[in-house]
Amino acid sequence: MHHHRLTLRPLPYKRSSFLSACVLALAALAVATPPVPAAAATQKAVVKPKIKKSTAKNKKKLVVAAAVAAPLLAATAEQLRVAQHVLTGNYDCEFGKSMHVNQHPEAPGYFSLLLDKREWIMKPLLTSTGTIRLEDVKGQALLLQILTKSMLMDTKVGRRLVDGCVHASQRANEERLRDSPPTSNF
Repeated sequence: MHHHRLTLRPLPYKRSSFLSACVLALAALAVATPPVPAAAATQKAVVKPKIKKSTAKNKKKLVVAAAVAAPLLAATAEQLRVAQHVLTGNYDCEFGKSMHVNQHPEAPGYFSLLLDKREWIMKPLLTSTGTIRLEDVKGQALLLQILTKSMLMDTKVGRRLVDGCVHASQRANEERLRDSPPTSNF
């Protein structure tokens, strides 16, 4: 084996010029090749189906597609008991929006919630106050259902997606309370 010695020779130009040239070359390289985040390079692209019209047929397809995407745990006895009190159907919400809650076709004790073109698979829970909570199985949304109205929250950013949502049963409860208000204990 032969070992060659590497000899460094002085450069024919000034050091400050060399450093300036290196900085300019690195800057040009950075501009020419935008950085790719490591997470984006390793993740697979997720393609969401686009819906042209909001029809009952499309809503059923969305529910089935969501069920295939994420297998759901079998509902507990408590979850099935609370599910009996969840109001299903259409809710009229503030600003002319509407929300739709259906029983999940393949998973008893779970519900599909549609708002605009977004869908969540929800699991019902009972609180100590009697409020029905429908929690998104992915932890992104929360529907609170009380006697006279419901509200949908985005739990990731901590804000309301829509408020003042009223199901026909809640509207009837509101009218009943207006006609005969409860007596005060004080």
